[in-house]
Amino acid sequence: MESTRSVGLSESQRAVREHYGEVACRAGQAGGSQAQGSEAQAPGGQAPGGQAQLYPSADREALPAQACSASRGCGNPLAQAGLREGERVLDLGCGGGIDVLLAARQVGGSGHVYGLDMTPEMLALAERNAAEAAVSNVSFIGGLIEDIPLPSGSVDVVTSNCVINLSDDKGAVLREAWRVLVPGGRIVVADIVLERPGLPAAMRRAAACILGCTNDVLTIREYEGLMREAGFGEVVVEPYRRSSWQSLEAKAERRGQQALLAQLDPQQVDDALASAYITGRKECIIS
Repeated sequence: MESTRSVGLSESQRAVREHYGEVACRAGQAGGSQAQGSEAQAPGGQAPGGQAQLYPSADREALPAQACSASRGCGNPLAQAGLREGERVLDLGCGGGIDVLLAARQVGGSGHVYGLDMTPEMLALAERNAAEAAVSNVSFIGGLIEDIPLPSGSVDVVTSNCVINLSDDKGAVLREAWRVLVPGGRIVVADIVLERPGLPAAMRRAAACILGCTNDVLTIREYEGLMREAGFGEVVVEPYRRSSWQSLEAKAERRGQQALLAQLDPQQVDDALASAYITGRKECIIS
């Protein structure tokens, strides 16, 4: 596991790393003291499983509790990825390793899964979770998703779970994902998108921040455009779960974000943002 220094990080990157460092520490503490599936509340008011309820119970039960506690995704990209035996997979923003460990089982001993994260505490947690789960066909790498420390054409699949929205240069992330994929390789991510392009910018940013998207969100058309600009074909952006006003209100109140809530018009933001699966393929160039 390589370390990631704060030198050269933007202000938003430092803020993200600090926040997820705290998430990792809380997950480690909660995982060590609470049984998986407990209904008790973890620090910060979240259930100890984080967002792991988005995965089938059989998958959750096969993982260390700390991997589930650290999960902050908005979907289950592996359910869309169709991973095959022997494939090489890169998970962008791997956190505590939930998707890495599940992917490792799917690709088998002849495959390999890389987990990339810029938060040292998350990488350490992911290493411990891999050891506890006795999963050996994985590697955890410290680095930025905007500058992936892997050679070009080194993986078959790129996945990510609600992490690209944290980047202040989403286009760079997608270009790097395209670079490290083999020709014909595919990208499958879960992320938050804006389904109502006419939402005022201030409301868009406030609603996104309540959902944890500290660097704004893309509209469906913007996401599709950046994917194609990066070189991807067969691009699909498919929303599957919208955020109601009630859910935004509950999250903001739980997290002490009343100031953000005050910036929103309930009618305009109701169901304006959604979790979505974004997929594409690095098309082979035929000369």
